[in-house]
Amino acid sequence: MNPVIPGIIATVFYLAGTWLQIKSFKDRTVKPPVLIRYLAIPAMLLHATSLFLLMDTPTGINLGIFVVLSLTGLILAFVVFFTSLRLPLHNLFIFAFPLAILGLSASLLPGNEYDTTIHMDPGLLVHVLSSIFAYTLLLMAACQALVLLIQARFLSAKASIGILRLLPPLETMEHSLFGLLKAGVGLLTLSIISGFIFLEDMFAQHVVHHTALSLVSWLIFLGLLCGRAVLGWRGKVAIRWTLSGFVLLLVAYFGSKLVMEVIIAN
Repeated sequence: MNPVIPGIIATVFYLAGTWLQIKSFKDRTVKPPVLIRYLAIPAMLLHATSLFLLMDTPTGINLGIFVVLSLTGLILAFVVFFTSLRLPLHNLFIFAFPLAILGLSASLLPGNEYDTTIHMDPGLLVHVLSSIFAYTLLLMAACQALVLLIQARFLSAKASIGILRLLPPLETMEHSLFGLLKAGVGLLTLSIISGFIFLEDMFAQHVVHHTALSLVSWLIFLGLLCGRAVLGWRGKVAIRWTLSGFVLLLVAYFGSKLVMEVIIAN
């Protein structure tokens, strides 16, 4: 099967979900979460189908930058979906859907076929999967930090209650933010440790800068969690530290892959 076909249909569902949420913000009305989920389920299943067809190649698993970007968007959508079943966080689909569209569209564009297929032993598989899931959870944490920032600005500007009630409660968002940070830091720790163990030669594999930036990002997130536990950090401090750590992590992974696979390769 051609991966473009399920990819295009998935994009249509994602766009419909994005439009529904934008309309709810514009009209200042609360759309039932079930409507968003009805659009998310087929979108994610079709996205997964397209992604599988792209990743599964005769020479190994394709882990090019755009395929990984698509995978990250899919995992983010899944995490938001299942989290929203327990907590009132379905408004985060307004971040998840466009990011999924971006990754999926980039992976389907012609001319993005980079020779990054690999055969994985169990150790390397642990490193790759823990890295991707860590990035995804911390991406979701960054999205929640942005929502917190929006809420804070609305409150300081005394925005109407009609706008504020469309957003998840502040206390819920902060609780979920630190829950995601804990899970993300745990996976990032596993990723860093497994990288040191299973990557045979960091200099030959051009991952020294990636590892260094990931370590700095890990220290920022760890510092934030310690500050939360010891000093009760929250609010603007939590937002700044979360976004700073994620930007470094974004540069560490996708910036490195962009340079190695796209700029240098061409």
